[in-house]
Amino acid sequence: MTSANSNSKQQPSDRVVGEKVSFNDVGFKFKIDTKFVDQQTVSIKLNQSHSFLQGFVDDVPVTDKRDFKSQFLLTDGQLVPLFNLSSLLNSKSKKETIAFF
Repeated sequence: MTSANSNSKQQPSDRVVGEKVSFNDVGFKFKIDTKFVDQQTVSIKLNQSHSFLQGFVDDVPVTDKRDFKSQFLLTDGQLVPLFNLSSLLNSKSKKETIAFF
């Protein structure tokens, strides 16, 4: 009788899963590539990425991602102008559309 009770308990390996589950990282990523042009000048490529939780659809998390790429050519003493990504976190991409009649 104990074997019947142990067989009636469902184990994780006994469950049928019909959906693929994947995990996505969220947060900030910065990648900076530098190249010296000469002794006074440097070329900087800046790639910024921010992924975040947008919301849920039928209890499934939906993530969104923003990518920004910039390139600078700086001489000695100049600073790289970085902008604040937090102002872009809640921004929606806006596309102009033409109405068809």
